[in-house]
Amino acid sequence: MRPLIAAVLALSTASCAKANAPGDPAAVEPRPEGGAHPMNSDPKPTPGRDCVHDRDTSSVKLPAFDGGVLLQTFTADREGELFGFRVFADGRHERLRPGAAWTATKTLPPDAVEKLRSAIAAAKLSAVAGVHRPPTLPDDATLTIVQAGVDPRGAVVVYSPCRVAPVDELFASIGPLL
Repeated sequence: MRPLIAAVLALSTASCAKANAPGDPAAVEPRPEGGAHPMNSDPKPTPGRDCVHDRDTSSVKLPAFDGGVLLQTFTADREGELFGFRVFADGRHERLRPGAAWTATKTLPPDAVEKLRSAIAAAKLSAVAGVHRPPTLPDDATLTIVQAGVDPRGAVVVYSPCRVAPVDELFASIGPLL
C-alpha cells in the first residue's frame, strides 16, 4: 500500500467516529436500540445510512489543492493506486492515472466551465464536507476525495461502500462536460 493511502487510512480510522447532527443532509441512521449496528448484521450495508460522518477532516492528509483549481478528485484503490481529475478556472482539464503524473486533456470552453461552476454550487458540498466511512473499514475499501473551490477544509472524503448523494449527483451532472 502506498504511504499516502496508508497514512490517510490510519489517520481517518483513528478519529472518525463522531456522527453529525440530526437533520443534516449527511445524517446517519443511529444504531437500533438494544441491537447490533446494521453494518454488523447485514453484509451489504445501505450506502449512506450505515456510514459514519465526521465533519473534521484533520485526520486525513488531503492532497495539495493548487490555486485556480475549481474541482479535483482523487480515488485510491485498495493497492493505493491513485487516479482522478481536476479542472482549473481557465478550463484546463487534467487526468491522473496510476503511476503517472497529471496529464493535460482537452480544455473546456467557457460555457462548460460555467456549467461546472453551477454544478459545484448546486451540489452544496459544504453540507456534507468531512469524512464518510463505514463503522468497520472493509479490506477492499476505496477512498475518494473531492475538493471544490479554494478551501481544502471543505473536502468530502468517502470510503466505500459509503455513498454521498451530493457527490454522486455532482459527478452525474458534470460527466457530460468532461
